[in-house]
Amino acid sequence: MSFKYRHPQADAIIMRTKDILSQSSTGDLLLNNYQGKIDIIAGPASQGFVPSENVIFLSVPAMQAQANVEQALDLAGSLIEHKSVAAKGFPEPDVIQDDETLTYMHHRNLDLILGVFPVAQELEEQGFKAIAELRHAGLSKLYQAWKTGKSHEEYVMIYWNMNKG
Repeated sequence: MSFKYRHPQADAIIMRTKDILSQSSTGDLLLNNYQGKIDIIAGPASQGFVPSENVIFLSVPAMQAQANVEQALDLAGSLIEHKSVAAKGFPEPDVIQDDETLTYMHHRNLDLILGVFPVAQELEEQGFKAIAELRHAGLSKLYQAWKTGKSHEEYVMIYWNMNKG
């Protein structure tokens, strides 16, 4: 059995997502420094992921026909992740069992989120509701810490406490 994973509106969503992201100078720079493929798959929730050095996938709900700022922020995060992983080298570890690897992943995820904040702020200044998307994602405390110039150690503790459940 074969499944059709590609989103039915993938081409239009990719174009609009890139258009939104390029309205942020940081986002535009991220886009211009990426040479790989970006594709849209249908999924239950909006998210981005980087399975290899040549492709970024954004998952968008199948019923969603148009891109919005959420996809632009997902793409920004994926572009940041791609840059980070490409610098370290593909592939990522298959199994995460030790604390050292988990700590590395925790810090990398935090750095990815912090890298999205300037994009969100720039898109907000362009009239998009990017900060609302950050709140919706549960990132309000971390965003406020970033906005007020807290230390990296404070970011780590806020992020740790967000993920403790």
